[in-house]
Amino acid sequence: MYKNWLDTNVKDRLLDKTIKYKARFNPRKFEVMSFHEAADYTTKQIAELNVPLYLGLSGGMDSKYAFLCFHRNKIDIVPIIVKTHGNDYETTYAFHLCKKLNVTPIVLTISENEYVMLFNNLIADKLNGIGLNSVSSILAGFYAQ
Repeated sequence: MYKNWLDTNVKDRLLDKTIKYKARFNPRKFEVMSFHEAADYTTKQIAELNVPLYLGLSGGMDSKYAFLCFHRNKIDIVPIIVKTHGNDYETTYAFHLCKKLNVTPIVLTISENEYVMLFNNLIADKLNGIGLNSVSSILAGFYAQ
């Protein structure tokens, strides 16, 4: 993680799903700032990594806010919208935002069968997890990688 503020055993869990998730935080000095100031500060730190940036843009408030932080700070980021069975309502917001900001998103479309297969193979079996929207996040991550 950035500046080693967080350590996890996620890589070990990918190899052995019986291992319980562990996280260790390494506290460091921080400045007191508003939420918006902290978001802008963080987007600028991410930009300093000098790597291509991608963002899974679902159309929900959290991904919309993150996308707007990068846009407001004039930091190039490519939105990835994953279209799946049943998420047309949410992705409408994502497409609208991209159109409003004149940004062309990457669009990944998967069928209902592909979604179930990916969920089973990547989330349930591999991580012993149940995250409802995790397939879209993982697909966006694979594309960015």
